[in-house]
Amino acid sequence: MPPLIPLLLILAASGSATVQEDSCQEKLTSFREVYFRTRSDGASARAPLIVTAQRLIDEYARTAPQCAGSVYESLVYLYVLEEEHPAAERTIRAYLRDVDQRATPRSQIAMRIQLGYVLHRLGQTMASGEAYYDAASRANHAPAYFGTRALIRSSMTARSMGDFDIAEAYVSSALKIIQDSVETNPELAYEEGEAMLTLSFLILERIDQGDATAPRDSLIARLDQVSADAVSILVRTQARGDRQSLALTAYAMAAALAGRPDIGLDRLEPAYALARSPGGMSNLALYSVYVTGSRIRNMNGDPDGARRDAEAALQEAINERSIAEHAIALTMLGRIAEDIGDWVTAESWYQRAVDKREIHRDQLGLQDWSLSRFATMQAPYRGLVRARVELGDVSGALTILDQTRARHLRDLKAHIQLRELLDPETRQTVYAHLDSLGHIREAESLPQSSTALASLALERSKLQAEIERLTGPLPSTDDSLDVAALRQQLGDRTLVAYAID
Repeated sequence: MPPLIPLLLILAASGSATVQEDSCQEKLTSFREVYFRTRSDGASARAPLIVTAQRLIDEYARTAPQCAGSVYESLVYLYVLEEEHPAAERTIRAYLRDVDQRATPRSQIAMRIQLGYVLHRLGQTMASGEAYYDAASRANHAPAYFGTRALIRSSMTARSMGDFDIAEAYVSSALKIIQDSVETNPELAYEEGEAMLTLSFLILERIDQGDATAPRDSLIARLDQVSADAVSILVRTQARGDRQSLALTAYAMAAALAGRPDIGLDRLEPAYALARSPGGMSNLALYSVYVTGSRIRNMNGDPDGARRDAEAALQEAINERSIAEHAIALTMLGRIAEDIGDWVTAESWYQRAVDKREIHRDQLGLQDWSLSRFATMQAPYRGLVRARVELGDVSGALTILDQTRARHLRDLKAHIQLRELLDPETRQTVYAHLDSLGHIREAESLPQSSTALASLALERSKLQAEIERLTGPLPSTDDSLDVAALRQQLGDRTLVAYAID
């Protein structure tokens, strides 16, 4: 008879949990009726929704975790709409601490995707990538819709870091899941459009970076086909205007790169209005349209129109406080001035762009992907070198060359010196982590499933973050090239430096 007592207690606890879940679901249903109807009606409509969601979480986070996971999702989305990204991060962290493993796989992966987005908006590049990779590593254990979203976000992260092959592996896996599941999950039709949009920008990045894996003409033809598919799918699935506008930018660039800028401008025209349509989540959609318009107008021999669009893009980047996009718009303005021979103005724009790129470079930290990513940021540095040479400032041009070519190596050297100053136990831990990183990089070079790649990337990101924590920050020093000292050191000898451009 005594063994029945624990069993009765378990049954009682189970019944209590079921009652709490039912109670939470009932209130969640009422909440969502108002939530879906009013969440896009502005801050005044969202304020009471936030209060209600917080109250439901306080009441049910520990007693009804599966239902509470859905409430957390809604609350985070409301904070994102309000652009209260620190509050969104705090909410997600609370979810991961209090609910996570007891919530549904759907909520677990959805919240990590949201965390990646929020951290990206907060400028925390490394942590954002870690959250996306964490989500993608769970793709096989979540509903197809959320698995594909995680893989697509991981593809975008890998592309932003210059890992093009890995980025394509993620998006290819997402498309495979969609192909296998779309008949039973019609909502995946929209995700197919998102995947094709992501692939479009990946191909465009390959073209812009001079990727030698395929002939340029072949890449442009592929961009034209993939971006056309993205536009068609997003229109058919009635995607938000900002998503359609982004697909149109890639479709327009395909025509311009194929030598048809006039057709590119025709394709782009609807994107200006679509990017402004209400309910959009991509705050930089209009920025992307202006950037594309500027590029195509400059290719079409319209520097005034190109400058107007570039200045509009710059203002959008300033409004969104986006360092990377700010640098791109400044670089475009420099190129437009350069193309009409206004080297003084070009130098000013390029210098401002370099200043922004230096900030962005510091945000990346000393990760093993930062060298490849920094290699994709060279346009303003090269432009500044050209401008200074044209203006007769050869010493200034040499300084910029040194800044781009030696920066990462100097950082590596400084980190090695910092490691040698650590106490023996900490130094041993750091070198053990470095050894583990070597094994991970070796594994990443082998054929892997996308979820396995995501797990490796997550492990790598955590190890790198721990190494930086143990080592400490780099000392802030002015290590710019001293040209006068170099001249003195050279004496009668001559230094020949090349800028490959």
